[in-house]
Amino acid sequence: LYRLMIGRIASADTLDETGIYTEFINELNVQVDYFNDHNHHPAPKDLKTADVEPVSVQQYTGKPVTPIPVVYLDGQELSFAKHFTLTYKNNVNRGVAEISILGKGEYRGRKTVTFNIIKN
Repeated sequence: LYRLMIGRIASADTLDETGIYTEFINELNVQVDYFNDHNHHPAPKDLKTADVEPVSVQQYTGKPVTPIPVVYLDGQELSFAKHFTLTYKNNVNRGVAEISILGKGEYRGRKTVTFNIIKN
């Protein structure tokens, strides 16, 4: 659409000797370049492909157990709260608990890992 519009303006410019269309095209190109340079957002990275270090066995405390897993994506260690948030399931009593790692900011998607809660 942009190229079609510029083509039509350029056609009108060839008929107009004042240069007003050329000036308009140049200013429009400056604005489009600025927009592209300052508003480009990279595609979000999907946590489904993330590597997560195994969560160690946790001790039963009678309270929610909330370990923070170590998460890597594309060789980079991600930061809790900056790159992802966590939700827990079945993390009070003995047994298998679940952590859902939810992407944040430039990260999206969900990765689920488990860990064990045991009594002494």
